[in-house]
Amino acid sequence: MSHLITPQGVRKLLETKDGSRRSGHITVQVIHIKSVPSAQGERFRVVLSDSENFVQGMMSSQMNVLITEGTLTAMGLLSIEDHMFNEIQGKTIVILLSAFPLNENPGFKIGNPVDISLVAGNTTAANSAAAAPTPLYNSTNSTSTVHNTYNTKPMNTTSNSNAMNVSPTRSNSSANPYGRPTTSAVSTATAPIVRSSTTASSNFNRIADLNLYHSKWTIKARVTNKSDIRTWSNAKGEGSLFAISLLDESGVDIRATFFKEAVDRFYQMLQEGQVYTFSGGRLKVANAQFNTCKSPHEITFDQNSEIHLSSDSNNIQKQSYDFVESIASIESYSVSPERPILVDVLAFVQSIGEPSNLISKKKGQEFTKCEVVVVDDSQAQINVTLWNEQALKASSLMPVNELVAVCRARVSDYGGGKSLSGAQAIVLARNEPVIQQLPAYDRLLSWYKQTGGQAQARSLSGTGGGFGGLASFSDRKCIADIKREQLGYQTEKGDYISFAATVAFLKKDKEGGAWYPACPNPEAPCKNMCKVTPDASTTSTGESWACERCGGTFDRCVRRWIFSAVVEDSSGSTWVTFFNESAEVLLDGKTADEIHMASDGGTPSDPYDSAFAKAAYTEWVFKCKVKNELVNEELKRKTQVVAMHPMNYVQESKDLLAAINKF
Repeated sequence: MSHLITPQGVRKLLETKDGSRRSGHITVQVIHIKSVPSAQGERFRVVLSDSENFVQGMMSSQMNVLITEGTLTAMGLLSIEDHMFNEIQGKTIVILLSAFPLNENPGFKIGNPVDISLVAGNTTAANSAAAAPTPLYNSTNSTSTVHNTYNTKPMNTTSNSNAMNVSPTRSNSSANPYGRPTTSAVSTATAPIVRSSTTASSNFNRIADLNLYHSKWTIKARVTNKSDIRTWSNAKGEGSLFAISLLDESGVDIRATFFKEAVDRFYQMLQEGQVYTFSGGRLKVANAQFNTCKSPHEITFDQNSEIHLSSDSNNIQKQSYDFVESIASIESYSVSPERPILVDVLAFVQSIGEPSNLISKKKGQEFTKCEVVVVDDSQAQINVTLWNEQALKASSLMPVNELVAVCRARVSDYGGGKSLSGAQAIVLARNEPVIQQLPAYDRLLSWYKQTGGQAQARSLSGTGGGFGGLASFSDRKCIADIKREQLGYQTEKGDYISFAATVAFLKKDKEGGAWYPACPNPEAPCKNMCKVTPDASTTSTGESWACERCGGTFDRCVRRWIFSAVVEDSSGSTWVTFFNESAEVLLDGKTADEIHMASDGGTPSDPYDSAFAKAAYTEWVFKCKVKNELVNEELKRKTQVVAMHPMNYVQESKDLLAAINKF
């Protein structure tokens, strides 16, 4: 069973530069558990062993349930995902923030571990020679320089941190096997004593050093982002709130939230870009699902907190950057709602869409969104969705042909591809000296100067206007791959595939026409999409249509295309469904209402037949969504066209020749 324990796991837990890091699933044995009463409630002290060394640990409050419910017992194995550590009374204590027990308990101690602080040659955690892994958002990053993904040029901004000196403590008592001091001070202590580091030039604490056991602190930080005031109402009452992001010299930022009376006191006072001193806030573990900052904690301020405008010595960056290697690298990211991925992207703006309004189905609130396409020298482009104020200012925030930094954008895989949304900040690269020191800045400018941004790029986004969402030539598949790869069975949302094919047959012989009558109301909730039925209560003097969705009655309807077709390539054929948007592309832009009117409102005639005849045997590059649906209590594979563009024979020939030359 010892093979399940991570070799030198205790040392790896202590390999950090700033007292906090993602553990990356380090498995240890919990050889001792002890309940420790405190003013905040019951806590549990544990001893963690890797069979060679052991270290003392403390369960964070949210982890207590593992012990109280009996999921974790002494001598059991524990896989640690997230942790931090502090120096408490001369001992290094590992604070467990996220972990899960394995279904293995040997019932005895594995190996003969010794206290890590007594091991000769042991280095302190802060001075460990082993470099910490590249930090992700929502994990702490102590460096104040830009992350070195692009081999960043050296900068003059450095952060001061005090090494955490682990003092060897030897015990003369045989009843004290873990080397803990036996003085009365230890036995009577009710809460850990934390030694926190401050900058050498002031009495301010670094954001990177804040932890849950630190109650009295003062930070000096820049407000890098400020939200609008939002209101809330539930069974407990109602109120208002707003949030800000704070960045200090350590290069780590943290989210802070203000409620009720604190909103009235501080909202107008706090301005983006200004530097303030903050104290009197309450720390808690950050909610990774909603928090876009690097710190594993977040702060709540109330009306009694102390916040004062401070002088700006320009030693705090305007933003903290952690750029991805390229847009193309985002394609490999695995997206999870529980662990959202937040990225910084440095890229050129290729196009900006028109702002549009949406209505939230849950709360009925109206939102404004705008789609912006950005591209870089990896020959990949991705959609960036801006919301509300950012959407209305899209043309000034992200001018076309400008190099911009999109900060803390959430990666989404909605629609079968990757897209970015909810950026915390957008910065023009030409206005940010920190970005201009990156090698990537010069490289991207040189690339754009040579190509003008017009080089062929494949879109990572699943849907969107124009040709968005279509795979590159090398990423295309064939129709036979739908069955061969069992597409539609992989996820409940469906799978996506791109292929080149010919329209072999169009099923247009639907009674009344290959369309359906839709509600003419362009506003929510219908938006010209919901089906309407003839109103039986109307007289014979004219048409009348009733919509169940919005409850309206109208003297007309809007007709929308819906029909099936057979497409084929050299590997086989398949049925696909065309809805209104893709159908209009296929039928050369002709709407269902146009064809209906050209047919004099009666049965389909020559204009109808000629529109479909012109579309037959045309060649296209399709992107389709494949999903299994329950039809008459039987699962059937449905393939829907979500994007398409006509075959470009010149480009297709070039791509074919390039593919042949690779062999």
